[in-house]
Amino acid sequence: PRSTRLRRAVARLSIASTASDETRGAAQVDAALVALALKDIRRRSRVDLSGNARAKARLGAAAEACKRSLSGGTQAQIAVEAEGADHFVTVSRASLEDLARPLCAAV
Repeated sequence: PRSTRLRRAVARLSIASTASDETRGAAQVDAALVALALKDIRRRSRVDLSGNARAKARLGAAAEACKRSLSGGTQAQIAVEAEGADHFVTVSRASLEDLARPLCAAV
């Protein structure tokens, strides 16, 4: 994410300063979605998938797809099959924005 401060002169704009943080981005939002899904699955199903690398990789791919779906909708699901069961987590656009807010504020 990058922020730019513009200075306005008579009928022209000039860039006064720029700032960016290369450590912030879509991967951190995906990681926050995966953490949210793991927490919700642990709470509802009493299954801890945090030690299952394959399930976490699938959750990462599902989180990325969920993020894309939420860019045009109000709700999306993160779904993963692990430990012999299907696990679904519904994410609203508002909850995604709540997850991303601290990441955006850090820039």
